[in-house]
Amino acid sequence: QSSWMSFPPLRMRHRTVLQLQFQTLSPDVSLFYSLLIGDFLCLSLTSGYVQLRFNLGDGTHILKSSDRVDSLGRTWHTVKAGRLGNQGFLSLDNREVKENVSEGMTTLDVATDIFVGGVSTLSFISTDATAGEPMGFTGGLRELTINGEEFVLTEIGAVGGANVGDWDGTACGYKVCQNGGRCVAAGSDSFTCICPPSWTGPSLSSVFRGLSHGSNSRSSTCL
Repeated sequence: QSSWMSFPPLRMRHRTVLQLQFQTLSPDVSLFYSLLIGDFLCLSLTSGYVQLRFNLGDGTHILKSSDRVDSLGRTWHTVKAGRLGNQGFLSLDNREVKENVSEGMTTLDVATDIFVGGVSTLSFISTDATAGEPMGFTGGLRELTINGEEFVLTEIGAVGGANVGDWDGTACGYKVCQNGGRCVAAGSDSFTCICPPSWTGPSLSSVFRGLSHGSNSRSSTCL
């Protein structure tokens, strides 16, 4: 089943800097959407390519990733996308695409809830926001930030949603390893954080190289 979550509107009028990680089970899905009559910003997958589309009132800007994503749910992809004024940018797994625009409107006027991983009603999506028929999302999302504000991607953190639950069924849930630590599940209720160079400790809190172990009752942190 496809899913979606909604969050209160944010101030995105002059700049929108969005970053998230995702796994998908479909090459054609909606990842992020915000709109008002005429203006919108949409991040989606089309035939496996990440596509950013936004309209500031004078036409639709379109940016497309150079690579396709894994649509079998095996790979976590990182996307950073948005616009500074009317200059759009899109980065998939550190491969960036930019556009060069010298004229035109520079503000995004949106007032509805922010929709993540689909929308409550697909007919809400502007016909110009996606290349084909809009689709809901099936997969996993994590670590979403917009203009530096981090979203809690849980049923408690959202104001609305449908078909939302734990994605991988392990203790490696939302951001259990911090400061660059990579989580490896060690059973249904425990995990190991593999620290980057110079970090270790029971909560990845000492300046050494190593591992940190934990349970799903708390997170582990490389400090």
